Amino acid sequence: MSTSHSRVGGGDCNQDEGPQGAQGAKGPQGFQGTQGTQGATGTAPAGLSEYAFFYRDDDATFADATDMEWLNELAKTAGIVHAPLSQAVQVVRQGTYEIEYSVTAEARQRWQLIFFQPSGTTLMRPYGVGPSPNPGADEGLQVNGHVIITLEALTIIVLRNVTGAPVTLFSAAGRASGTPEPAVTGSFSIKKLDA
Repeated sequence: MSTSHSRVGGGDCNQDEGPQGAQGAKGPQGFQGTQGTQGATGTAPAGLSEYAFFYRDDDATFADATDMEWLNELAKTAGIVHAPLSQAVQVVRQGTYEIEYSVTAEARQRWQLIFFQPSGTTLMRPYGVGPSPNPGADEGLQVNGHVIITLEALTIIVLRNVTGAPVTLFSAAGRASGTPEPAVTGSFSIKKLDA
């Protein structure tokens, strides 16, 4: 006895894939994400951390090997110490400092910066450059000094007459015109260059 078999459906199940359909329309924009964390605060450029400016405007005379007294204070931060009418200027903090001075006198002169450090080391810096004429109706002789130096905390600084003779400051810039006017006869500025 024979049996026959037939396939239901009659078609081939391995048909080819049809072409890709057209791209659909763009959907709506999604919700905005949460804000990220704030970045670190930037560092602002540092200014001068310490500074001071002292001067005098009289015609005092300084004996040889004596120190200039600073009569007037124009500006000073807490890190620079100076008692009124004293010669000594003290730095509170260790660091690198720029110091400039100028002295106008009636005759040739020499001045020197001297630094007394707590460790016992005493530093001396070259004599001021000069003298050079100081412009005006009457001319005094002007000496200028400039130094950049690293100092210990609590160093004391003085400006000393090392001329070998007394020095009289020159204060009347207007003598020739008959109208004397006080002028700055000595100045001292100090600036701390590092933080």
